[in-house]
Amino acid sequence: MQHAQEAWKKLVQHKMTSSLQSGFHATDRLPKSRTQIQFTSNLDLTPFTHGRLAANFRNPRGETRMQRFIKLSAVTAAIIAAPAFAAVDVSGNIELDNTYYADAQDQLTQTGRVELNFAGKKEVGSAYVAAKGTIEAGKAGADAVADMWVEGGTSAFAVRMGRFEATDMFVPGKDTLVVGGVGYNGNTLRGRRGASEPHVMVTGKLGAAASFELGLIETNTVGTDTNFGVRPVVAFGAGPATIKLAAEKLQGAADTGFALTAGLPLGGAAINVNYSQMGDANGYGVNATIGAFGVGAAAGEDAAGNKGNYVFAAYTVPFFVPEASMTFAVSSGKNAAAGSAKDTGLRVRVNYSF
Repeated sequence: MQHAQEAWKKLVQHKMTSSLQSGFHATDRLPKSRTQIQFTSNLDLTPFTHGRLAANFRNPRGETRMQRFIKLSAVTAAIIAAPAFAAVDVSGNIELDNTYYADAQDQLTQTGRVELNFAGKKEVGSAYVAAKGTIEAGKAGADAVADMWVEGGTSAFAVRMGRFEATDMFVPGKDTLVVGGVGYNGNTLRGRRGASEPHVMVTGKLGAAASFELGLIETNTVGTDTNFGVRPVVAFGAGPATIKLAAEKLQGAADTGFALTAGLPLGGAAINVNYSQMGDANGYGVNATIGAFGVGAAAGEDAAGNKGNYVFAAYTVPFFVPEASMTFAVSSGKNAAAGSAKDTGLRVRVNYSF
């Protein structure tokens, strides 16, 4: 983008209008808030503006294609130079997982994805508008929009809408590989549900050490009734320690879900403790991350009493350059579902951020 802007700045420095019959100025159709650019020219464009060659390129309004091109170029140059546009941050990464499942599946797989992120923010006084889009393309060729949201507000209050994930109420830790699962994790209405399901989240402060989040979501899968869901979250902080409480209620559901997650640094380690309950279904676990090493365990059961659990460990090392890493992970467990069998997996993940 910087090279393009420099090229356009050099273009508009030329004096063009003297030989152009249209006498166009870059300020003709630009709003007053845009950067004002005016230029003339000593370039000889007579072959394109007169005679048989020009006649072959004129439109019904009498403009040649060259004249229209120069007008469009001038408008584009003014837009690129306009300071009113907010900067867009572009980032990405590629993640490749090589995984071996030893027990129930007994297979070696290689999966992965490329992720591109586009983010922007514009501030005016104490107000702002921010937006983010994330596109993921899988190794199998499929692509999807992971995030697509717009948020507006102030430092004390904000509203976000679109496709996104709200607060994680079962903080996973260094979960490079998790084989198994729990019955309920407090994230049923967290977000990223579907292509057309509305999701709005209101956030705000409750003093210096507390904040709230209220998620409103509808499930409107084609062929089923629309159900309204609500997910309030309250977070408290005391120094480096945090405690978050949440509830989930979906219209038509017999039970309301409740979840608690707490984070505490201890001796150089980041400790997370999770507990969630919805009717007879539950989940509970603890994990710790110490530098490049992480370990964790969880268990729970579904509403029918099927028990599930998992344990995991992972360790990350540099991969030749600072922007790349290689993570070695192991996990074992079973899902909290009927007929689920125990499995064990080994994974080597390569990640490169650019």
